[in-house]
Amino acid sequence: MKKLILFAFVASIAFSCGNKKNEKSEKNTEDSTKTTEVKKEPSAKEKFVGNWSIESVNGKEVTEKMKLEVLTLNADGTGISPNKKAKIEWSVLEKEGKSYLTTKEEKDDADTLEIKSLEDKKVVLMDKKDEIVLVKK
Repeated sequence: MKKLILFAFVASIAFSCGNKKNEKSEKNTEDSTKTTEVKKEPSAKEKFVGNWSIESVNGKEVTEKMKLEVLTLNADGTGISPNKKAKIEWSVLEKEGKSYLTTKEEKDDADTLEIKSLEDKKVVLMDKKDEIVLVKK
């Protein structure tokens, strides 16, 4: 009988040690999963949200007065134009492998500008033959 009790005691110790190892390996797996999360790159639309001013047109710096005019683009696709202070609607479109910024003032036709490059604080747009550089305020 003593052998049976001793065997049961040893078996219970071995079983509990085995569970601790499994718990540790599961915890290590969970920890390694948490550290491998990748930061998501903001979309083109997310990068456009904010206040923008003109820095240059066709490589020529604009006047200080023009730099003070600010284009405001909100996350909900609305904004305020710099020159007329009119409300606008805007979006970013993909067409034939190119990206475009489309803006539409309340009573005017939509303007579509090709996005030549887009960074967090700077964007280069093409308006027909004009290259326009905007910087985020």
